[in-house]
Amino acid sequence: MATLSVLIGLAGGCADVFDIERVKLEDAGPVDAAPSVSLVQQITAGRGFGNTSLPITYSFTVAPTALGHTLVFTSVINTSSWDITQIVDNGGNSWSHVVTGERPNGVSTLDCHHEVWRAPGTGSATMVTITISNDREFAGTFTEWSTGGTVTGSVISPYAETTNQSTGPLTVSNASLLVASIGYAGSTTPPTIANAEYATIGSAGSSAIAVATWYQVAGKGTHEVSWTLPSALPTVASLVAIAIE
Repeated sequence: MATLSVLIGLAGGCADVFDIERVKLEDAGPVDAAPSVSLVQQITAGRGFGNTSLPITYSFTVAPTALGHTLVFTSVINTSSWDITQIVDNGGNSWSHVVTGERPNGVSTLDCHHEVWRAPGTGSATMVTITISNDREFAGTFTEWSTGGTVTGSVISPYAETTNQSTGPLTVSNASLLVASIGYAGSTTPPTIANAEYATIGSAGSSAIAVATWYQVAGKGTHEVSWTLPSALPTVASLVAIAIE
């Protein structure tokens, strides 16, 4: 085994040399590093009714985003038939729709349309612009994550007016960032998540319509998220998996 020579200075100008046995890291076998990803920033956004010029565009500012990160927007719209048609930012990042769920027409007087969008951070952005196809109240949460991974899976619940909502199961094959969100209408009280391993990002919206979002970094396996609502509210929930790179 190799040795490491160490020179130690002594009082009076003398020095001694000692040989210390070197421990090679590879002798201990491979070490698996735990996946790491962090929430860099979060911004809530939203607008009410009252703009007759269509389509509706809404812009908000964010701290400069970093290259190689992932950008996510979880949203809810007070509608059963209109949606987000486009998200752009001034960094030139390419936003794409991940998943949508909404109330079927004629089911309820309270509308709940839930969407999740995502963009890889190829440019630094400071402003994000949402385009909605009609004049509807909407709310959302923008997040930036310190991973550049792609979306590897998603699941969304059917619309329900219920006190208990669940995303349904989502199976991932590698360590992933899991973003869970729920859109709901008719309450200022956010749902209570049943999965203690998820950290709260926050909620955005009003008593008419709102969206709440949570996350965790999890290993491969099957994951499902459930919530309890304060009453039987119109709701749609989603779970999105993003690979950690």
